[in-house]
Amino acid sequence: GWLLSMSKISFVLFPALIVVRFRRLIDPIPLPLTFLLSYAALSAVGHYVLGFAISGDIVTVIHRFGGFVLADDISASQFFFGVNDVRTIPSDVVYALGDGQENMAGLGGFLVRYGMISVILWLSILWIVGVRSSGLLIIILLSIGVNPMANQNFVTLAYFIAAYILPRKSFDVASMPATHRKRKFVFRFG
Repeated sequence: GWLLSMSKISFVLFPALIVVRFRRLIDPIPLPLTFLLSYAALSAVGHYVLGFAISGDIVTVIHRFGGFVLADDISASQFFFGVNDVRTIPSDVVYALGDGQENMAGLGGFLVRYGMISVILWLSILWIVGVRSSGLLIIILLSIGVNPMANQNFVTLAYFIAAYILPRKSFDVASMPATHRKRKFVFRFG
């Protein structure tokens, strides 16, 4: 019932918990490589899902994963500087989406809309702020249905978690000082 009462972003809760759990293994990976690997994985999913979404005319899936396919159809200058309106790109995705959308959502839409120069600037700012690879994955996961630059509450929460909570919070009880560990409760009868 909680998945139905919450938003679409509820489905990324479990992958986000996995990222938090294995962040010590993820954090040594450089931010650009994490971005490229995430983009490649989401692009593969996007290309696969869009085959069904376009034939089934499922606009919400096309809007969220269409940017990955559109990234294949843009020119070099559009790749570096971005596209103001995706309706100017000749593609089956734009035709299936209709005239209602100017931009795409997710990481693919972010790259198409703002271009690679802005993505590099964004990654540089995240690096300066102290966001590690696990924080970048949290941002990507929580903004999978919208643009990572959106001002929606869960995107803002993703940046807060990535920049403030993850670098400062230890989730491993064994590494905590003895004074901060919770005492195990032992139930005694008699």
